[in-house]
Amino acid sequence: IMESLTRRLKRSDWPKPDLIILDGGKSQLSIGNYLASPCPIIALAKKTEVITVPTGQGFAEIKLVRRDPGLQLLQHLRDEAHRFSRRLHHKHRVL
Repeated sequence: IMESLTRRLKRSDWPKPDLIILDGGKSQLSIGNYLASPCPIIALAKKTEVITVPTGQGFAEIKLVRRDPGLQLLQHLRDEAHRFSRRLHHKHRVL
């Protein structure tokens, strides 16, 4: 995660992201916060579907109902990222 975030944030030819969404929970979010990103970072844990956000004293967890449109958008973004990475992984395995 640290390598990916570092590479992404160094790209000056791309616009700065408004929000970075990590796939995971507190441990992934703490790695993201270590980089002192110029934009907000949140994390979405897969099985529990809990959104984790950093606070001044640690982390806050937000649990939304499954039918919440905001949660569904985050789930869709995560699933699309998984689909993309799986396709790339399979492409490299074949070679």
